[in-house]
Amino acid sequence: MEGSQDSDQTPPIRRNTASGPVDPRARVRPIAWLTLAFLVTLAHYSAIFHGPRSDQIFYLSATASTDDLASLTIGNWALNQSRAGDALLFRPLLYCLLGLERWAFGYQFHWWQLTSILLHLIVLVTLFELLSRWHRDDVWLPAALTVFFGLQYASMDQVIWHHLSAYLLCDIFLLLALRALEAVLVAPTVGRTAGLIFWLCLASFTYELGLIAAVVSALTLLWSSSRPAPAGDSGESPDLPAKHRRTAVLVALIPVAWAAVNLVHLYVHLGEVFGLREKLPEHVTPVRFAWDCLRASNRWMLGAFVPNFVKLRAGTRVEVASLDWRIHQESFPATAVGLAALLTPWLYAVSVRGPPGPPRVRGLGVHLAASVALYSVLIVGGRALPRGFDAVFQFNTYYSYHFNLLLVLLLGWVMRGRQPRWLWGASVVPVLRITWIGALLAVALWSLPRIIELNWTLVARTRDEVSLIGRVAGLVSERRGHEGHSSIAVSEYCRGNTPIQGMPPGGRGDAPRLAQVLFPKSVGPCGGDLQLLPWSVDQALGTTSIAALSSRWVPIRSARASSALPRYGPELVADGNLWNATQAWHCDPSLPFPHWIDVSTVKPVRLGFLGVQAQAGSGDNMMRAPRSILLESLDAEGAPQTLGRYELFSPTVPGEWCFIPVDRPHRPATRFRLTCFSNHGDSRLITIQELALIKATHQMDASASAAAR
Repeated sequence: MEGSQDSDQTPPIRRNTASGPVDPRARVRPIAWLTLAFLVTLAHYSAIFHGPRSDQIFYLSATASTDDLASLTIGNWALNQSRAGDALLFRPLLYCLLGLERWAFGYQFHWWQLTSILLHLIVLVTLFELLSRWHRDDVWLPAALTVFFGLQYASMDQVIWHHLSAYLLCDIFLLLALRALEAVLVAPTVGRTAGLIFWLCLASFTYELGLIAAVVSALTLLWSSSRPAPAGDSGESPDLPAKHRRTAVLVALIPVAWAAVNLVHLYVHLGEVFGLREKLPEHVTPVRFAWDCLRASNRWMLGAFVPNFVKLRAGTRVEVASLDWRIHQESFPATAVGLAALLTPWLYAVSVRGPPGPPRVRGLGVHLAASVALYSVLIVGGRALPRGFDAVFQFNTYYSYHFNLLLVLLLGWVMRGRQPRWLWGASVVPVLRITWIGALLAVALWSLPRIIELNWTLVARTRDEVSLIGRVAGLVSERRGHEGHSSIAVSEYCRGNTPIQGMPPGGRGDAPRLAQVLFPKSVGPCGGDLQLLPWSVDQALGTTSIAALSSRWVPIRSARASSALPRYGPELVADGNLWNATQAWHCDPSLPFPHWIDVSTVKPVRLGFLGVQAQAGSGDNMMRAPRSILLESLDAEGAPQTLGRYELFSPTVPGEWCFIPVDRPHRPATRFRLTCFSNHGDSRLITIQELALIKATHQMDASASAAAR
């Protein structure tokens, strides 16, 4: 009967009943799950501290102007089609997931990464359950295969680059579709057929791998429908081939529907359809194409099973630093174990017969083999040939994740049999299984410390960017809607040493900090820009010595403050250029914020920078440095002109100078006021060690005049 043919496996699972024995795997499975979760968390825990990289910067920049859920999801579901090379790719569910993460998590990237790790764990649990269905009398082989795949060194970027979380979602859909396909091959009920179509549709509209799965699934069903019915009383429904053919037609319509929706979308939103394509290199012969597909498969397989052949580095992506296929004396044990893990299942396959079961289900092996081959065709034809084979396989290491998932499924299918083909095989078969399990676990444990090390390297590489973006995002949220702060600008002086490829201005060598990209300057209706500034000398002025600015110092005639502690007022030093050279000014802590300082000059001057030095001494003194400030010039009657509103980042060392750029056009003046609204965490005091006025250069004067006109 159809309802009784649920699998092609041997012995049914023994259930935990009052009268029957307890299935021993029921006790082992929770232990396997917990062990798997522990190892994956141990490997990728530090990834939660990673910052955005590469394509994710483009995405965050493109969506920086909105926080609306509908705009971030439906409004941007084909964002990739505006970029060269991706115009023909339609991935609405991928960008809906990114939009949902952007809406829910904002710029708190640890939540993005936790989502990726969680999806990776769901992939592994689904894989483990599927392999367990194929190996009903063995829990160790499915567990070893799952641990091996879960700790892949060569494809780790798929897990730790949170911009690719939807690829993991697609893999979950594909595993569920494969399980549904197995059930449909046995008994195609309405519910099972609907489940297969549902999961394949979700996968296809997430990533192109779903389209391959739909095509191969349709061909598998057609193959099954052409097979003769089993001899004898098999219990197979006589209309099973017809049901498979009907299901194959429905599944084959999924790529057709995807193409139709994509073409309509391209025509409506881009105004063109057939002019969008990748430029293929000339003289691509079928032989070269097939050779490149074999090269790709070989690289992915060896990278998975013999990871010491591959050395990765942390760049804008996790990329291949070097490939060394030679077997060195010091790496011989790791190489031998890896090759054993790769070759053992194929030796096992020729040593045993396939397991008994419904003949039509045996097509799953061909299905998996075809999926492995077609995925190589997809990547080589769609990426490697147009963009260069070596470049793609150097910078897109995450492509191997999907290939090796399909390969692990194929190997798990191959290892189902237990009946030896030869008399001597009865003793060889268990030895091969134990050898393979041990080799898989050894490769996984070899990869574990290397994954951890590379993750921490990426943490160090992106730590400053994550800190900066977090500060800016918090200030944007805090200041949004405040009167006088209708727009927020990240100063042009917030620059970093890490280049961002393709980001304006200045190209690769002069890229702005990420915060500048994600929070671009926009002038609000009342023109009250709030500038965000680093507390450092070299960022703004390209110098680390205050003495280097002596030619531009403005003599200070007098200084007074709104309040001060006794003996800690703003007293001038001998030369009149600086004040408080020996001790810092301390506001009166008994009075509430804000506190201000007035400075008078000998002659009218147009400021270029205001220099503020944090209090010297202990590290706790840095919490007294001013944070939110307002800089104004005062005319003869005391009427103020706003020169700028600023949010200053915390000093990095005691006594560090911060140079505040004054780029707003203003009249020369002899009085300037610095108002401090908050500090960096001290409960009572604002302190300033020294203060300097630096006049504008002729170039700055010209820029200010042009802006005024």
